[in-house]
Amino acid sequence: MTNKFFTALTTLALAGALMLTALAQGRQTKPTEINPNLGGQTVAGRSKKVMLPCANGGGHQDVSKGMDVTNNSGQTLKTNMLIYYSASDGDKGQQYPDTAVATGKAATVHGKPGQNYTCQAWVYVQ
Repeated sequence: MTNKFFTALTTLALAGALMLTALAQGRQTKPTEINPNLGGQTVAGRSKKVMLPCANGGGHQDVSKGMDVTNNSGQTLKTNMLIYYSASDGDKGQQYPDTAVATGKAATVHGKPGQNYTCQAWVYVQ
């Protein structure tokens, strides 16, 4: 009797585990967030990360740091596209450009005050 009980209990536990796995597979949906680690590839429905040249304007900046970012994405950066940045002094953030930035042109993004930093910037494009 005990042997049949444990066999039934084991079968029930195994069936439950398989059922949970099957249910989890059915509920999986397409991710909606942007994956910055695509390695320059564009995947349908996702954006690709494009690194932009970023330069330190030089000297100590008391009010905010002004980072000069050049658009090399191959398309105009519209005023509703975020430019992301990070600096070696720990500052990071995102900012919309004041005006559209054509390919090859530069825009300035502003961060916290700082000095002697290097920066990097990027955008996500379709």
